[in-house]
Amino acid sequence: MAGTQSVFQGGFQQVRGVAWDEANRRVFAVDHDGDTSNGTTHFLQIIPVP
Repeated sequence: MAGTQSVFQGGFQQVRGVAWDEANRRVFAVDHDGDTSNGTTHFLQIIPVP
């Protein structure tokens, strides 16, 4: 069985992990930004899937 790939969100720095929430159709992505100038290097992105 072959899957399909869709890009529905972009602009991440370095994605370190993902999780799928089937009930609410969303993806959680942990994004790492190596630039420490803004004081934050790790972000949890919650992305709704159309």
